[in-house]
Amino acid sequence: SNGINCRELLNVFGGWGKRLYNFIKSRVKMNSNLILFGSGFLIAAATAAILVSIPDISLHRHDSNYIHEKLVSTKLSNFNYEPVGLIEGDSSFAEEAGFMPKGIQRKIGYGVSDFDKASNILFSFNMTNMLDWIQIVSLPGKLSKGDPICTNSRFYNSPLWTLNPCKVVSVSKDVKTHQSHILYATVDGHLIAGEEIFRVFMSPKTQDVIFEIKSLSKGSGWLGKLCSPLIRPLQDKFLRENMESMQKLMSELN
Repeated sequence: SNGINCRELLNVFGGWGKRLYNFIKSRVKMNSNLILFGSGFLIAAATAAILVSIPDISLHRHDSNYIHEKLVSTKLSNFNYEPVGLIEGDSSFAEEAGFMPKGIQRKIGYGVSDFDKASNILFSFNMTNMLDWIQIVSLPGKLSKGDPICTNSRFYNSPLWTLNPCKVVSVSKDVKTHQSHILYATVDGHLIAGEEIFRVFMSPKTQDVIFEIKSLSKGSGWLGKLCSPLIRPLQDKFLRENMESMQKLMSELN
């Protein structure tokens, strides 16, 4: 099964509970049953808070059937912030609203042929899915506005995997201006609030093909805000490794 594995989590929190019980017992003179009850209550409260805040955490990578069910249910989800599309507007407004901007841009090719190759990689998310710690998944078929997608990511080198729901805000490939992009944003149930855009474009002056990734994000809910300092390095890693994998895929095609 996927999502929360209750037996695995009980083992984890059970270990924490035993350590908490021994810690309190060594420092406070109280009835053992009272200490046990208090420790159990604290662990149960923490567990409940985590279950509500991150409904799709697992001690292993989520399987395809579970991901499909999540994608289908995400169709009905609402964005967990507003207004969406901030990344294409005034960045100062987004920063005033608490969003942190990040981005990376590099040349990955030259000419129309390379633009088409890079666009195909972009729309398949192959630059992300070749990484061993994260993948971007969607339902079969061509992506359109409003379609659900999810990121399935590993938390550093731990056994924890999270399945984070998003929806496509806009997607396009313009063969006249030679610009392709996918913009998606977070929905209810995501640990963060914000959006990300992947863009491939060809310079009309130099014909250089450029790959760009930009994001705006902030913590969603109390747990998201609490975990933001831990998430920021993963976002930097996401930008860097997506760029490196796009460059590698392009070099293999040329």
